[in-house]
Amino acid sequence: MTNDEPGKHGESGKVVLVTGASSGIGALSVRALARAGHTVYAGIRRTATRNAPAVAELTRHATEHRLDVHAVELDVTVQDSVDAAVGRIVAERGRLDVLVHNAGHMVLGAAEAFTPRAAGGSVRRERPGHPARQPRRPAAAA
Repeated sequence: MTNDEPGKHGESGKVVLVTGASSGIGALSVRALARAGHTVYAGIRRTATRNAPAVAELTRHATEHRLDVHAVELDVTVQDSVDAAVGRIVAERGRLDVLVHNAGHMVLGAAEAFTPRAAGGSVRRERPGHPARQPRRPAAAA
């Protein structure tokens, strides 16, 4: 197969993981990347319950258009979930080339009720590799 054919992944196709792929920009990104010839894993929380209809639609769309798309259970706020999702992808494909971190975070309440640190902290913690996700080092003894 060549990448010239829409929906077909050739040797140059990438293995891509898109977080927050149950709806909106994430779901559209999954479809666009797959049509461009990539193998795409759609990271979705609660695939067996709340988001089961999104998984069914993704599967239907992938089958209908012969796209290499797979739903994978993924909650970016739970490290074990991230490890399991990436582990599955690497086990199935031997690699993960691209991460599209699209997962959103919703904070409910009046904006003025949150300090800048509290509002920004939730975003910082979600970004893989951000210093806020790294273990704290003990302060040097004086």
